[in-house]
Amino acid sequence: NKDLNNNNVKTVWFDSRFYRVNLLWENGTLRFRDIHLFNENLASSYLTQKSTSTKSSFFTLPFVDGNMWSSAQKLAGMNFKAILNGKEILIKGGKPEITGSGNQLHISWPLNSFDGAIVMDMDERNIKIKFTGKKSIEWFLELTTAPKAALPFKKINTHKVDCRFEGMNYSIIAKKGSFSKTRANAALTIKPENNNLILDLDTVN
Repeated sequence: NKDLNNNNVKTVWFDSRFYRVNLLWENGTLRFRDIHLFNENLASSYLTQKSTSTKSSFFTLPFVDGNMWSSAQKLAGMNFKAILNGKEILIKGGKPEITGSGNQLHISWPLNSFDGAIVMDMDERNIKIKFTGKKSIEWFLELTTAPKAALPFKKINTHKVDCRFEGMNYSIIAKKGSFSKTRANAALTIKPENNNLILDLDTVN
């Protein structure tokens, strides 16, 4: 992880055998800027086709892509949001505490919007997220993208998102929590189950 030049911006990367994640704290808010899955069965076209371009592109399987799904007017990302006094807000907080080694990463993000913290644990296959506080809150993740972004989502089920990218089918599983496509201006919404969200990002098995 590293701090950028702006004191109000912090970014963290986590890579495992099955996925990579980029988290971005900016002006007190937090979003997933990048979640990509790794699968060696996604073969590069250069293995069978001759390249006629001076530019080479190599892909992984996208679930959140803050680069390709953004435009000059709209930055793509999966934001941490909540309902407060009947209104939807971006959750705001302070400086995260980040620990871990090897295939484990632990993040505790103390909140300003609520009395408590967002806690995340990442291992080789899973991302686990929960809110710790004396009073429960109605929090969720919301993916927003540029209007014309080419998204891989083919079917959004309650506990599984079926995707297709570069000719390959893959799925993201919610072991805890649920997916939906019901909110206006959102490509995908993920809600916790009993305050717990567990995403399985292993597309190999």
